[in-house]
Amino acid sequence: MLAAALLAGCSFDYRPTSLEEELAEQMPNTVLRGVEHTVVRDGRIAAVLRVDRVESYDERDVVRLFGIHFTEFDGAGSVLTEAWADRAEYHVDTGDAHAEGSVVVESRRDDARIAADALRWRESGRMLASDDGAEVVIERADGSRVTAAGFEADVARRVIRFLGPVSGRLAAGR
Repeated sequence: MLAAALLAGCSFDYRPTSLEEELAEQMPNTVLRGVEHTVVRDGRIAAVLRVDRVESYDERDVVRLFGIHFTEFDGAGSVLTEAWADRAEYHVDTGDAHAEGSVVVESRRDDARIAADALRWRESGRMLASDDGAEVVIERADGSRVTAAGFEADVARRVIRFLGPVSGRLAAGR
């Protein structure tokens, strides 16, 4: 009798829950391992991206990458830029990206290296920036080494702006 009274007071809601939607956003649509993506322009290799793991989230237009190594080549096949990161999130709709965990970018053209725990790429303005106040180390082959709390680089114009305290040394003539 008590059980019947309790069951009579219960109602079941069979409508879809938000949990289903939340799980769908958290679960990748595609997972790939050991990916190598080669970009060819005018019959020459322009860039190679090697990634240990790729997760694609179609609903959010996001691709998560893990264990990243990127190489860009000039028209003669020489390496222009190399970059490494532990992980990154790439936004397909904008071309923007955020890389984290031991991020290193080396420019052979400029004989320079940028290292940080995280860097953001904004495709629309071709800007590379650190997270707010995050430490960035920039080294050049001439012995220059600068540590800054925040920076942004206009890649197209090859201009770097420091956003916080800066320390280090610059070689003469720079």
